[in-house]
Amino acid sequence: LLAWVGPTREARGCLACCFYRNTESEDHFVLTQDWRRPSDFENHLRSEDFRILCGAIRLLCRPAETVFSASSSTARTEALQRTLGGLLEKAPAA
Repeated sequence: LLAWVGPTREARGCLACCFYRNTESEDHFVLTQDWRRPSDFENHLRSEDFRILCGAIRLLCRPAETVFSASSSTARTEALQRTLGGLLEKAPAA
């Protein structure tokens, strides 16, 4: 997953992309992203890089807890969840 961060940082409109691991729980990770415009983020969601991330999450040994926050509107968060089409909810059971 660390290899995924660099290309995402180079994507048009990406202001920040950070990947963290909890020092108290080695299997707990947090990915944060900040995008200049909603359209930049929406383009990212349709990118090959994002499909790679979704595939990696599905391969994790337990289901991923995924939380999205769109500061500009609830409607945008709902649109994001529809765009994902349940990709992140299909992680294999442990």
